[in-house]
Amino acid sequence: MTLKLIHTYRTAFAASLATAALLMLSGCSSNPQFTDYHAFIEEPRMPASNVPYLIGPPDVLEFRSTRVREIGTYREAVSPDGFVNVPLLGRVYVAGRTVQSLQQELEERASFYYQDADVNCRVTTYASKKIFVFGQVRSPGEYFYNGSNTVINTLARAQPTERADPGSIAIVRPDENGELRARMTINLDHMIQTGDTTLNAVLQEGDIVYVPPSGIGKATISFEQLLMPLQPLSSLINGPADINQSATGDRPYGDDPN
Repeated sequence: MTLKLIHTYRTAFAASLATAALLMLSGCSSNPQFTDYHAFIEEPRMPASNVPYLIGPPDVLEFRSTRVREIGTYREAVSPDGFVNVPLLGRVYVAGRTVQSLQQELEERASFYYQDADVNCRVTTYASKKIFVFGQVRSPGEYFYNGSNTVINTLARAQPTERADPGSIAIVRPDENGELRARMTINLDHMIQTGDTTLNAVLQEGDIVYVPPSGIGKATISFEQLLMPLQPLSSLINGPADINQSATGDRPYGDDPN
């Protein structure tokens, strides 16, 4: 039985090595290249998104007034139902609105109590809208969207790994219904080496950044997946002494020999 285990392990391990070698040899095949550049790059270039930011829960808003004493400086997170409670002015629905339209309504309400009422409003914590990063990065997941997220600063935060293909990073933009609207491929290496940031687009809410594995990265991942079922066996059988001890019942499989 023990010899059969060794034979099975060695055969599977050899097959894994052979498969990984084939994958590495064929790993030079390029990832898909997408060219919907016009959907992401606008002329003249803008430092931020030209899409108005719409407030939503759980964004945090700050209200300031020099003439309305009750407000002074006040902060509150938007509630799940889209409201905030502003001192003196009461409960106000803010979800789906711009800061400008909200500020106008607050000043109109405050004018019932004060002449020349002033109310300034701004978003201090952007938390309701997201962009997403997946693939070969150290910090995948969702990132808060604030209107100034670009391809480069998002990737700088996500940090592509050594398995990444920096020449084939895909930027995907769905529409409001969740269907594909546009996608483009950027070459991060080219940007860094040449300083050409033409494709350093300002991202929009809901954009997806996918960092694919390189050819060698694919082979490494596949190799690890092939070895995964063998890891428990390899951790049990380290050498002839271990095999003998396990077979004789002196030490259960997996126990620390020390």
